[in-house]
Amino acid sequence: MSEFENNASNGSAESELHEAAWAGDLDWVKRVVEEGADVNWKDSSGETALFGACGWGRTEVVRYLIAQGASINLREVNGLTPLHWAASHGGLETIKVLIEAGANPEAADSGGRLPIDLAHKAGKGDRVAYLKTVGPSIQSRRGK
Repeated sequence: MSEFENNASNGSAESELHEAAWAGDLDWVKRVVEEGADVNWKDSSGETALFGACGWGRTEVVRYLIAQGASINLREVNGLTPLHWAASHGGLETIKVLIEAGANPEAADSGGRLPIDLAHKAGKGDRVAYLKTVGPSIQSRRGK
């Protein structure tokens, strides 16, 4: 376990891979992975580096992490998946990469919200429109 991972398990920091992925620095991400970082290592919130890369729309980092075996349907402590993060904060291209890799657009978080619900709440019309083509529409979710 690296110093970064040890600190993260104590709730005081993220791993070096988290930091590199969130920064969108693909060369740094590759170096850390090549040095043996676990792409599915979770911090104290249950998030892997993929969550931050998705939330910041770091599409190339997302592609790389998936190619290295990052779990795309993993859930953090509130039941959110990387697709939830991409839908509410990331970009459309990141969402497409996740869906093409097998991310589940019907995965509900602990509050019953789907990725399309978070995209709608965040006012991300392009993401809602795309997610309607791969999962349940927001209209089917009204009242839930």
